[in-house]
Amino acid sequence: MRWWSLVDSDLVLYTATDPDTTMAQTVRYKMASDRGGWLSLNETTGQLRIRNPMDRESPFVTDGTYTALILAIDNGEVPATGTWSLVIELEDVNDNAPTIDPPQPAAPVAGHLRRRPRRAQPVPALQNRASGTVSEILERPHERQP
Repeated sequence: MRWWSLVDSDLVLYTATDPDTTMAQTVRYKMASDRGGWLSLNETTGQLRIRNPMDRESPFVTDGTYTALILAIDNGEVPATGTWSLVIELEDVNDNAPTIDPPQPAAPVAGHLRRRPRRAQPVPALQNRASGTVSEILERPHERQP
């Protein structure tokens, strides 16, 4: 069954009796803790209903369980209270659509960029104490330099 089909449905009926039978007390029910606001409780009958959709990814769920605290309170001169902890185990369902992250600029990939080749710059002729340019000198390897 899907969570949206459970909203407004009965979850559990809590009943409490007061052992002080000679005092003819009545019991009322109160929600002490429902951090997600997912439940509703009839204070007279103890009927607990699902009020809002429950979500396993909620910050109110720990390790897949949601805990609510219900009180039964008598109407004695000094009211006495009984406490129930309701632990609901929530299954993980595919209830969230993927989100698309904003695009990130791509880093350039080598080999995919075309660059204009640089034009070769003429190298000025280097002069040595020997006469001629460097290339001319290198062509005369056996010639002695002064």
